[in-house]
Amino acid sequence: MSRRDTLPHFSTDHRCGFEARPLGHVDSADEAWQWLPPEGRGWVVLESEVKTYNGAVRPTGPLVHAEMVRDERTVLIRLQDGRWYGWELLETPGESHCWVDSLLVQVASSAESALRYRTYWTRVEDDGVAVWTPVAARLVEEKG
Repeated sequence: MSRRDTLPHFSTDHRCGFEARPLGHVDSADEAWQWLPPEGRGWVVLESEVKTYNGAVRPTGPLVHAEMVRDERTVLIRLQDGRWYGWELLETPGESHCWVDSLLVQVASSAESALRYRTYWTRVEDDGVAVWTPVAARLVEEKG
């Protein structure tokens, strides 16, 4: 299979709106866990491992990073400089962006689990020419 065959098909037929909303920052992991949607699916990075997570039983260990999806909403958490920062990524009605389902990643802790990401593109002007450029990717599905 050639590299060209493995690239996602870009089409302006998949139009939507897109928002990235900051949730702010907190000083404790317990507060950061509260941002994750109940009944969501995703993954967490702990100090010593990467695990899938479905919102049921919280894994033990220091939280470093997390991504969980529920419906059109993905919550992203990152630990940086002793604080946890959060964002909510939303696909919304509209025409400002195009999307491409572009990435399937196998989760390290499970041979049967995979993550599907959607990349969002928007038009920007580059030297007087309108071009599509990627602006964000969000977790849209955890299979496993």
